[in-house]
Amino acid sequence: MSAPQKYLRDFSGNRTSTLNPQYVTWFENDHNILIWINFTLLDTLISHTVRVNSARELSSKLESRLATDSQSHIHELRSRLRSITKGDSTAVLYLQQIEEITYALANARAPIEDSELLSVILHGLPSEYEFFIDAIQFHLGSATIDELHGLLLSNEMDLLRNPMVLQIVATSLNLAITTIVDHRGIIKVFRAIKDSIVVIWVIIVTTVVLVLSITIPIERFLVKFVVNWIMKLLSVLSA
Repeated sequence: MSAPQKYLRDFSGNRTSTLNPQYVTWFENDHNILIWINFTLLDTLISHTVRVNSARELSSKLESRLATDSQSHIHELRSRLRSITKGDSTAVLYLQQIEEITYALANARAPIEDSELLSVILHGLPSEYEFFIDAIQFHLGSATIDELHGLLLSNEMDLLRNPMVLQIVATSLNLAITTIVDHRGIIKVFRAIKDSIVVIWVIIVTTVVLVLSITIPIERFLVKFVVNWIMKLLSVLSA
């Protein structure tokens, strides 16, 4: 409500020296409101009450300041959201951290679109989720947030079931590679049997993968891992 005229006017429309009773009432009410607002303000906002003559003026200044603070807060939340990674935390904790920031953005009237949220979740996953990420991105148009949550938890359980198998294969191959590298001179001496060694190792590794794939649900990432090590082995042996 705007302030009424401070002084009354005569019949000719000229201003007199008599205070307008409506203005006096308005001023008293506005002054009381101004005192109440100042009393409830945080210390960081008190400086904005200096040289303010009405509650309306103060309200306008506070609205402008809080709008600026709100934008800064939204920018900070978005930066935090983009920087979140799963790391060694569980999928549940990872998703919970993202949800907390998502809710905070929604409360700040800056909600995140589902498509952007999907990208954020996938971007923060470690390398062992490579094939999971590829699969989700392939079906990005049809996947929902709830579906992604369920699939991510399921994929995490699969990864937890297979690390021992992965470790056994990795340890064996690492030992083989290290031995071959440390004894490269021996390999050169026995170059005549090099091809046989390659064949034997390929058969052993292939057999292990086939047997394990029958007894344990092997993920694509494990197959790719073994293939990469086979290629590494072949590269070393062929040197």
